[in-house]
Amino acid sequence: MKKITILFLIIFTLSCNDKEKLDKELARLRYNYATTNDKTFLEKAYKLLNDNEYFDKEIVNQKNLDFVFPIYFYLEKFSELEVLIEESKGLDDFTRKYSLNLITAYSHYKEGDLSKAEKRIKQNIEILSSESSLNPQDSILLVDLYKMKVHTNNYEDLINEVDSLIREDTLNSELFYRKILIPEINEYKNALPEYISNRLTSIPLYETNNSGGSN
Repeated sequence: MKKITILFLIIFTLSCNDKEKLDKELARLRYNYATTNDKTFLEKAYKLLNDNEYFDKEIVNQKNLDFVFPIYFYLEKFSELEVLIEESKGLDDFTRKYSLNLITAYSHYKEGDLSKAEKRIKQNIEILSSESSLNPQDSILLVDLYKMKVHTNNYEDLINEVDSLIREDTLNSELFYRKILIPEINEYKNALPEYISNRLTSIPLYETNNSGGSN
């Protein structure tokens, strides 16, 4: 009995070590993509997930979502990602709803159904607005909210709205808006696939070194 227990512990330890190595490699590939925008890294990560039958042993959860979601999302494997999110019991309600809305919206955008896509984006705007009101100190929620508004708002109006927040906000500094929020909006807008960006109003990006309002 003792030998069986020791053997089980050895197998379990090896399995944990393999999983840790896999998670680190996936995180590394995700980071490489984030810093280069080279989808080859995502393709390698996707292959790694499938070769190791990752989701036969794991579910999508709050811990691994950060590196799993971008792999499927930016490779536009929307149907597969939707199934993984729907079947997961490891996500909170907010994350599940937000993720599914975003996946479905992009799927509709790709199919050319603008009305259905914007309906899902607006649902995410409502979700993020509500969460941001409950957690005003969470600046990440504010960044995500304005990324979603890129889809529905005229760019110039969006920047004017941010300028208004700069004057009214008592929690976040002007530096946050000019050096974090506005650059994030610009980066998100620039990274949109053509089947979305072609539908947006073409307006020059706001100069983040401008200390005044929008031009």
